[in-house]
Amino acid sequence: MSRLIRISFLTAALAALCSVATADIVIDGYTDDTNDRFTNSPDFIAAQYDLSGLGQNSGRRWATALSRNVIVSAAHFTPSGSVVHFYEGNDATAGSISRTVNPESGMRVPGTDIWLGVLNSNLPDTITSYDIASQILSAAPNPGAEAPFDDAGDYQDVNAFLVGRSPFNTNADASREAYNDQAIGRNQITGYAENVAFRGLADNDTLIMWHDEDGDDDHVDFEAEYRGGDSGGPLFADLGDGQLQVIGVNSFLLEDVDGNLIANGATYLGNQADFINNFIELNAVPEPNSALLITALFSAACVRRRRRI
Repeated sequence: MSRLIRISFLTAALAALCSVATADIVIDGYTDDTNDRFTNSPDFIAAQYDLSGLGQNSGRRWATALSRNVIVSAAHFTPSGSVVHFYEGNDATAGSISRTVNPESGMRVPGTDIWLGVLNSNLPDTITSYDIASQILSAAPNPGAEAPFDDAGDYQDVNAFLVGRSPFNTNADASREAYNDQAIGRNQITGYAENVAFRGLADNDTLIMWHDEDGDDDHVDFEAEYRGGDSGGPLFADLGDGQLQVIGVNSFLLEDVDGNLIANGATYLGNQADFINNFIELNAVPEPNSALLITALFSAACVRRRRRI
């Protein structure tokens, strides 16, 4: 891919993934067995990972668990006020675990397309939650066509997992619902861009995944491209420890001046890690047993005080 094309990307159109025509994520070489989560095949490219924290609502909006009761999505396409569904495994017949996203407790991380929501009750231990990126990335805000992509730190050239709506024919399987419409592809993280001008946001730092054609040096197996409806889905990475972490949320497509897709954009979480972790702490709900223990300790303390009087 030439440097000229790479450095001119911010002169191209940024299309929000909910504003373009709704379609399935495009994955090179897609098959149900290799890329559809709920085909539940051992050949699934993410079969070794725990995807139980990846949820959706009946409108196919995404909710990824960052704790027992906090989820992350895209601010321009939130699941606020809806019921979201999580599955313990990749078997759609096993039934889902449902929670409502409290419409009054969610908020946008200021200046970004990151949205944090609070569930009406804690998820069970059988549903995982994911760590988020924590490395601070920085670069001079892009002034236009003169600036290249900057280095994405630990995530530069990582072959990440992209999540989107599945091409699976849900009409062919009675166990399939809108909220288990999930497919996973791959793409290499090309670089990082500071303060991308997207929907007037002031601090929307972004990981870029270039679209490479089959045969290009950076093309990867099952290379994926976002489509409308994928906003808010997580961008996952495994940095070698066998665990997925959420490093971004799907936000937009980059198109050239002729309307041709050139890259995927995911809002980077690492620069907002302190804000996100504080939000999780402030909204943590004690487990029932913990609450009972606290009550018992408080009561015992009161009894001891009364005996001293």
